[in-house]
Amino acid sequence: MNSRSLLSPVLVAALTVSHVASPSSGVATAAQQRPIKTGTVDVGGAQLPYWDTGGDGVPVILLHANTGSLESWPHQQTAFPREGFRTISYSRRGVGSATRSKEPIAHHADLARLMDALKIPRAHLVGIAAGGVVASDFFLSHPDRVSGLVIASSIVSFNEPLILQAQKEYRGPRPGPNGVSQAEMELSKVYRDSNPEGTRVWSEIQHRAEGAGLPPMAQTNNTLEALAATRLPMLLLGGEFDPFMNPMLVGRMAAKLPNAQHHTIRNAAHAAQWEQPDEFNRLVLAYLRTRTSASGLARFLQANDDAVVVASRPR
Repeated sequence: MNSRSLLSPVLVAALTVSHVASPSSGVATAAQQRPIKTGTVDVGGAQLPYWDTGGDGVPVILLHANTGSLESWPHQQTAFPREGFRTISYSRRGVGSATRSKEPIAHHADLARLMDALKIPRAHLVGIAAGGVVASDFFLSHPDRVSGLVIASSIVSFNEPLILQAQKEYRGPRPGPNGVSQAEMELSKVYRDSNPEGTRVWSEIQHRAEGAGLPPMAQTNNTLEALAATRLPMLLLGGEFDPFMNPMLVGRMAAKLPNAQHHTIRNAAHAAQWEQPDEFNRLVLAYLRTRTSASGLARFLQANDDAVVVASRPR
């Protein structure tokens, strides 16, 4: 693991109060922040850097996109603890590495080890893009350890027929030497034009995260059908200007998930938690409150016969 991807407490605080937010964002001052713990967790063959706001609140674990890291959540690092949640993020195995591994990584297993090390028996998971794949895979592998599930701008599974067909039909922009930049692909033009400093910082995080190239993710067996067979209410988010995970495709996904709330975030592309943090946080926190409050939990248990049913999945 390249040490660039391990945040010092100073950098964590600097990110928290930086001016990368959208003009409408209310970013807390340093005085409002509780001390943030940083460190690494040994997950067997790798040390994963993490930050943890601490506190006695219900844990929320933020899972970044393939273009990000634990640095990708400055606006959530302030907003979620203010609402009483213990908030954690970490960089997945291979992020920022100086050498690229060709061995597929089972990220859901790493997440279980991280939760064990931080003594977190159960948590809400918030995953964006590839982080949503990890979150949904972990949920289906460890349903008793997930209190709530938020999936944003994510294909959810490499094996989902709806996504595989959409990938075949996709004719939009692609990043690369002969395509668009990663920032043009993932950040809306609205955001790039209105917040060049935020775009610059996002791009710096993306380059640090990329390193020599990310290892492949182990193929998952989860599908929308498997998620729909559970009784866990979940939140599905998409960006208005996401070129691939566009509102039409996310809407088609939502139609297959009757247990999911579905929202489109205006003026965002693939990184809504960065581009439109106020709206992203409003939607996610509203969902988390229903999953955390006694009244919300009672309504959920009554509606679902006091059980969470998880579809069987091949191993």
